[in-house]
Amino acid sequence: MRGFVLTSSIVPGTPYFEAIWPITEPLFAAYADKWEMEWRPHFATPQELAEFETSPAPQGTGAVYAGILHRWRHLTHYKGVVFLDSDAVIMDYTYDICREVDEQVPMAAGGNFNGAVVVMRSCERTEMFLTLVWEQREKYRHYQWLEQAAMMELMGFDGNYPGDDLPSAFLGDTEWTPLWSQLSGRWNAHPMHPQEVQPLILHP
Repeated sequence: MRGFVLTSSIVPGTPYFEAIWPITEPLFAAYADKWEMEWRPHFATPQELAEFETSPAPQGTGAVYAGILHRWRHLTHYKGVVFLDSDAVIMDYTYDICREVDEQVPMAAGGNFNGAVVVMRSCERTEMFLTLVWEQREKYRHYQWLEQAAMMELMGFDGNYPGDDLPSAFLGDTEWTPLWSQLSGRWNAHPMHPQEVQPLILHP
């Protein structure tokens, strides 16, 4: 089995793609090269996006849900998968994010299991986790957070969008919660929430 793969999902030919991808794609490619990951971006097709056309989520984010199936497939070929939102800006290459997971705790994400930066080590449990997220896409395409809502609820959070800058409610541990390592805020920093130290990834 090959090492880790780094991926991101985006829709080609959109103004967002034209404005963002030339900035972030070289950063992703360089980070993957630095830590000996394979860089495999996912370019969402119109057919993949069709399932999410009626979603209330921001336009274009359906590509991330469509990319769940690609991540699941990667788990069968690689040691693990790192997913970054297409507008995540890598600020510091010093740390290998793949080290945030291991055989006992195979999933890592920040905050309320924020879907913008997710690491998954390949094993039966992570494959089942993504399978459940994908199989419930009909339900969660009606949520503001799409696939992140599905992940959040599996981890014990309320997946309903609470409103801008309001915290998500944690409802209690599930069978999945012990398998999650909570990433430092440095891995998914936002300009509105400054970090005491330099961010590793800035997500504006």
